[in-house]
Amino acid sequence: LISFILKFLLLLCKFPHPTSADNEHLRRGTDRSISAHTKSRTKSDSTKPFSSKRRTTPAIISIPTPSILAPPKMQSRQLNLFQSPTLSCPNDSALVQMFFTTDDNANHETSASFADSNGATSFDMQVGDLENNKNYHVQECLPKQSCYILTLNDEAGDGICCDHGTGSYSILYDGVEVASGGDFGSSAVHIIGCESWSPSVSLQPSFQPSTSQTPTVPTGQRNDKEREALIQLFKATGGEKWHNNRGWMEETELHCYWHGVHCNVEGDEEYERTNGPVVRIELEGNGLNGTIPSEIGLLSTLHFVTLQDNAITGTIPSEVGMLSELSYIHMNGNEISGTIPTEIGKLYNLEDISLEDNNLVGSIPSEVGLIQHQLNRLNLSTNHLNGTIPSEIALIPGLSTLHLSTNFLSGTIPTELGSLTNLDATLNLSSNKLTGTIPMELGMMSNIQFLDLSSNRLVESMLHLGNFASLTHLDLSQNELISFPLSQGWTNLEVLDLTDNEIHQKVSSLDIEGLSYIKDLFLSNNYYYGTIPNKIRSLARLEKLHMDHNSLFGTIPDDVLSLVRLRELKLSHNRQETECFDGFVHCDITPDDYQGGDVCCNGDNGKQICADEAGVDIVFYGRLFCLTTGLSGPIPVVRQN
Repeated sequence: LISFILKFLLLLCKFPHPTSADNEHLRRGTDRSISAHTKSRTKSDSTKPFSSKRRTTPAIISIPTPSILAPPKMQSRQLNLFQSPTLSCPNDSALVQMFFTTDDNANHETSASFADSNGATSFDMQVGDLENNKNYHVQECLPKQSCYILTLNDEAGDGICCDHGTGSYSILYDGVEVASGGDFGSSAVHIIGCESWSPSVSLQPSFQPSTSQTPTVPTGQRNDKEREALIQLFKATGGEKWHNNRGWMEETELHCYWHGVHCNVEGDEEYERTNGPVVRIELEGNGLNGTIPSEIGLLSTLHFVTLQDNAITGTIPSEVGMLSELSYIHMNGNEISGTIPTEIGKLYNLEDISLEDNNLVGSIPSEVGLIQHQLNRLNLSTNHLNGTIPSEIALIPGLSTLHLSTNFLSGTIPTELGSLTNLDATLNLSSNKLTGTIPMELGMMSNIQFLDLSSNRLVESMLHLGNFASLTHLDLSQNELISFPLSQGWTNLEVLDLTDNEIHQKVSSLDIEGLSYIKDLFLSNNYYYGTIPNKIRSLARLEKLHMDHNSLFGTIPDDVLSLVRLRELKLSHNRQETECFDGFVHCDITPDDYQGGDVCCNGDNGKQICADEAGVDIVFYGRLFCLTTGLSGPIPVVRQN
């Protein structure tokens, strides 16, 4: 045995022992290899340093017991994944260690990543990669002159302590603890290293920026997905030519400080710009020209979007259905085409949606009725929508304003709309192709103020049977109504427009005494006949009276002089050509019995033609009445004493 040992030692002496210089040479060679690998990855990722799709093999393992483990083979940086012994780093590097204990729900809530200032990740653990109630330890030698960002996210918003277990984390920089915690809410971000920073700068939601100078951070900060979505929006809408693109695409600036982007922390009702999640995008009238990218769906905490008055084209991506927190979206005044995505029904928190003045086509999806909780304003006017009005809109109990005007909607007005009893502002269905009767159920909207059904093909109205105590503006012009009864309950009505219909009705039959607040009364271009009634004097607030292009006759009553607020009176084109009728067949009195006064005869299509005594002639051997209708007599004037 002794002889064997001596022979073995003699054999070892034949090989030169590595000197300390040799060891240093080998270490530097390894470092150069690692550095080259890191640079090649960094260069390829530089255009999208915050891409959420970039993942490397997790450089982190579970440590169930404090035993020494051999480091696994890595595809990214050469991390040492064991609790002991502690690494020994060269003078130009700092030892960074992270101790991490997960809670009960880590596997389906928690994610973590560690990246350098160029966005190259050492590890990127997504939800599902971490195990519950496990201890993890990561340590690495990092160049001191660089910056590093550690990001912890919890989708449930309760951190890793203390609702579901006692998870925690601790970060050591050259043996000094620079950050720790566990109860961090939705996210915790720590910037480590950097010559111009302290060893750790926390970007947790309590962070408040200085009012004198906007803080900047290296790329690779907290929420890669949100930043990537904003970058794609910038690229897809010609961000280089926006009217204001301050801060956008600057790698050294936190995206919460880009123009039009607002972040906040939970409970911050003032929406102050912080490092929290993106909650508002306000880029109205900013020269956006292009399409809305599908990555918009990555902004899952977005509450408020205003993109109106731009030149946005293309379709609304179905990914908007992923914006479950969205409460306000205005995209009106663009050139958006395509159909309204059915995924809009998933936006249960929507309060206000305006897609007015675009090029949308197709029908209004019935799924809009699924937005039942918060929606109070829906504006789809001035598009190219067709089909019928979905009755499912009536399932939105809190709706206060509904604009569907200037489209190609057809069919009848759904009676179910009457159940929108909280609709207290506007119902505008004008400029469509709606037909049939105006349903009496609309009268159940007792709080509505503005009702516009003009420019359709409606033939009959049952509105007088409803209760419109709050109604102030009613526009039914440019339809095909043949009659229109008024209601005594419209005591607050200020504007009534019945212009351009087929109303054939005696003007004295209008129950105008109940319109005590009326200011504008428009009855032009109909077939109203008879004399202007003296009860016109009851409209003390009347400012505009249009009765032109009708079949009125007789004199203009002096009662119009009592309308002291009247500033616009139209009575032109009431004189018609002379028409003759068989007095024994078509008139309400025979020529033999006529002793003077008004005469009315039935004309074509059942229309009644009337004339006062001044416009009546009996001809053809006393058989025919020839009637010349129209207003006559003097124009009333105020007499001076």
